[in-house]
Amino acid sequence: ITTFIMSLIMTVAGCSFAYNSLSRLMTPVPVWYFTKYAVIITFTCLVKLLLGVIFTVRYKKAQSTVIKTVMLDSYLDCAITLMTLVSFTLSNTVGFAFDSILGLTISIIIAVLGIRLIISSVCDLIGERNEELENRISVLINKINENIGINDITVHSYGDEKVYVTLNLSLTDKEIDLLSVQNIIKNQLKTELNCNSTVEWEAFS
Repeated sequence: ITTFIMSLIMTVAGCSFAYNSLSRLMTPVPVWYFTKYAVIITFTCLVKLLLGVIFTVRYKKAQSTVIKTVMLDSYLDCAITLMTLVSFTLSNTVGFAFDSILGLTISIIIAVLGIRLIISSVCDLIGERNEELENRISVLINKINENIGINDITVHSYGDEKVYVTLNLSLTDKEIDLLSVQNIIKNQLKTELNCNSTVEWEAFS
C-alpha cells in the first residue's frame, strides 16, 4: 500500500510538472536567479544523490519495493534539481524557453515511471502467480516422498517475501504418517523457499 501511495504521488507530481512546463512553453517568462540560490540548489542536488545511493545499497540487501520506490524518487528529485539549475543557466543563453522543454521531458519520465510502479504495486496487492516457484515446490515435494501425488499447487506472491502456497496432495501409500509428512512439507517450504503453506489432502489413490 505504501508503494502504491508513493507511486500515485509520483505520477501526480509528474503530470503537474508537465502542466507547468507546457504553461511556461506557451507563455514564456524571463528566467533569473541569484548565485546564492544556485549554490543552494547544487547542495540540494548532492544531498538527494547521496540519498539515492544510500537507498540503492539498502535495496540490494532488502529487495523491498518500498525502498526501490524511495530510491527512484531520490534519483528523480536529483535529476529535477540538476535540470532546474542547468535550464535556468541555459535559458538566458539560448534565447528560448529551454527550461520548459527540459521540464516537460523530465515530467514525462516521472509520470511513466510512476505509472509503471502503480501497476507493479497493484500486482503485489492482488497477488500474482509464480510458475517458476511452483516447479521448485514440485521438485521439493518429490524429494520428500515419491509416494506423494501432487494434484494442484497454487502460489501467490503479495509483495516482498510474502509468499503463500496452497497444496492439494494425495498419498499412494496408506502406511505413511500423513501428519508427519505434512509437517515436513510445511517446514521445508518455509526454510528452503520461505513460503507459508496450507496443505489439503485428497483420499488415498
